[in-house]
Amino acid sequence: EEMSTNQLFEQSVWEHYQDSTFVPLRCSRNVNVYGNQLEEGQTNYEAFAAEIESLVKWFETEETGAVEKRLEHLEKARLKKKQDVVESLTGAFDLDKVKAAMSKCGQKSSGQMTVNAYDAPTDDLLADCAAAKWWSEKLEDWKLALPFVSFMSPDNKTGKEHAPKKKEELLVCFGKRVASDLHRRENGGHLMTDQSAVGCHGFWELPDARKMLNRILQLWRPPTCQLAAMELEMKMKILEIMTDMNNNLFDALPAMLVEEMNGDVDFDGLSLKAAGSVGVAKGIFSSIAEAFSSVKGKYERLGNFLGNTVVKWVVCPLKPVTEEDDLQKLDDALGVEDGLARDYIKTAYSKFTGAKDLLPGEDCGEQGLVAGTSQCQLGIMQEDMPEPYEQEDFLCPVRPLLPAKKQIKIFRKKAKTCMLRMNAGQMSEAKWFYRGLTPTRKQYEVMENPPTEELRAVKIMKSRSRPDHKFNIWRNFVTVAYGCSQKEKELTPNFCKKPTVVNPRKGKLRNLLTGVVLAGKAVGDVAGAAAEAADAKEKTARNAARSKRLGTWWHSKMKSLEKGIKAGWSEWVGRANTRYSHLRQKLFEEVEANELVHSLSYQKALRLTGADNKRRQQYQRFAVTVPCDGFDPEQEFDLKYTWMEKSLTLAKKALKFGAETFTGGAGLSIEVRGASVLHMKDAKNAWMKYSAYVRAGAIGKEMPEFIRTENAFLEDMSGAFSVTDQYLKADDLNGFSATFVCGTRQEMHDSDVGSSTNFADCVKKGAEENAARLEKS
Repeated sequence: EEMSTNQLFEQSVWEHYQDSTFVPLRCSRNVNVYGNQLEEGQTNYEAFAAEIESLVKWFETEETGAVEKRLEHLEKARLKKKQDVVESLTGAFDLDKVKAAMSKCGQKSSGQMTVNAYDAPTDDLLADCAAAKWWSEKLEDWKLALPFVSFMSPDNKTGKEHAPKKKEELLVCFGKRVASDLHRRENGGHLMTDQSAVGCHGFWELPDARKMLNRILQLWRPPTCQLAAMELEMKMKILEIMTDMNNNLFDALPAMLVEEMNGDVDFDGLSLKAAGSVGVAKGIFSSIAEAFSSVKGKYERLGNFLGNTVVKWVVCPLKPVTEEDDLQKLDDALGVEDGLARDYIKTAYSKFTGAKDLLPGEDCGEQGLVAGTSQCQLGIMQEDMPEPYEQEDFLCPVRPLLPAKKQIKIFRKKAKTCMLRMNAGQMSEAKWFYRGLTPTRKQYEVMENPPTEELRAVKIMKSRSRPDHKFNIWRNFVTVAYGCSQKEKELTPNFCKKPTVVNPRKGKLRNLLTGVVLAGKAVGDVAGAAAEAADAKEKTARNAARSKRLGTWWHSKMKSLEKGIKAGWSEWVGRANTRYSHLRQKLFEEVEANELVHSLSYQKALRLTGADNKRRQQYQRFAVTVPCDGFDPEQEFDLKYTWMEKSLTLAKKALKFGAETFTGGAGLSIEVRGASVLHMKDAKNAWMKYSAYVRAGAIGKEMPEFIRTENAFLEDMSGAFSVTDQYLKADDLNGFSATFVCGTRQEMHDSDVGSSTNFADCVKKGAEENAARLEKS
């Protein structure tokens, strides 16, 4: 029939079989997860698992059985292109031929087999009555397990390149088999239907097929929430289709009203144009607009009415049940209340009501459990969803959770808020584990997980897609920046505020001696422009000695820089890079998207409402936000790192003034200033030679005299590399002082002088205690 109706090109059956352009199949019955006839007390999964396990056991038995062995002989003959052997071997699989051979045997079939049923030629097998009977039972067993006849017909190129290989016999498919109406070929003699191949995997050898079926059982155990998620997604798709049907009717109403009020109107060949005045319609269209507005109003009122309304169908009254056992059996057979459709109403009618912030995580108006926070609902979880499993306690969603990538996108839109996040140690302590990397394990624990004031706020910065380092699977990774916890904000608010930048960038330079902000049209003009902008009574003279001063500047500065490089640039860069990485890791973290959403999620039990007799506990899953307007993590990192490095450079230089600088008091003070020497040839030809000076001493002790330093970094800090002598003024150079004190975070917040009388001892003790804390955590 396939060739006579040109579905297959014309050639012999053998050639189609040989080329794999016709692949015969036998198929099992559908194995249903739901809808099976259940025994008393049996769950749907248990019935499903029992049927799959029986298939697995049967495959295991048949792996070395006679049918499988004879199929191997058949495939070997096909690959060797032995048509006569193939045609002979296929005769043993013709059940009518086998029965016909048996009908001639009479009582002889009860004797002993005299041939090897695994390897004997077909004629010899069927001629031995005992062997034929035994083989017939085996064949009946196979056809009972695989009762349906099917086929595949790939094109010639596909058949040659991608057909199943030797021993690859099993195809496992998800979903219903039927994919079309019943039909027959033109003048055909068979009823057939298209068979779905969507969701298939294989072809597998028998041992691999058994493993895959067992893996499906593992993956679909109720505690993994795979079944619950598929059921929830199916319900959502149905609700979306119903919503689309309503919306499509609404969108068609204007045209339908035109036809009803004005008869048939021919719009063929006409195009719509924008109205000259929005909302103005004339003639018959004015009446139509009024009628449509009335209908729209009804939709809007209905949507608002249903959005906060419980709708129930009272199916039937119960007859009086006096026996407790009977009531228990009834409740065991019944399900639970499902508010999904009720909750979806607001989304379904949002087109008419204008309702917004309906996606999980968008509405964060609920007051949080931690002071100063708000909550954003992400979903509702329920015990034993969709049904109990053995004696295991577990939760699954009864309201769909957004995919992590979409959920993070919603969080990221909240520009002026941050999220409270549990770090790895906090999640481990609370036993709040993310198990998405092991999907065959229980995914959600039956537990509350309230947020605490110790959790740090994070801001979502950026995301990227990369393969993970364990499974080499492409995943989304998100970078977050850490801020303060609510407890830190309470105890040390000054450390959690937006930092005040004394010397902002973007082309501006603040003189640290005078406080004047310098800004000019070019870097070389900043000093003079600032002087004139400050309304100086006399403008400074232009400096014409450009080549002389430029050469002097480059010579002196490059010599200083050269000395700095020789003095330990390599060592400094290496350690600075380590400090950079450590600070970066402290303030930023890259987390896989699903794990991040889990660490941003919390859970609380909802009160039992008596909605059904199952009394399954529900939990609200939510995220927590805190205000963080103005939080600029990259700027804060830049400031911390820059001044950390400058502070270390200063502290190292302070060693030149003796150990008592560090041991002689609660801290030490270091002062740096720039200096210059003016060289003049005449009134219009002058240049400057710049240098830097430093001094340091213990707090409370008399400061020593300044000494000159050729440290390139200190010269840079003093402003020697940043000023110009095109305009000659004494206040073009910078200077500043830095004070070092030691103590705990709280002590440093509450006092300007720390908590110790010996700065060096305090630093050593702090380093030891911090190392112990890090090791413990």
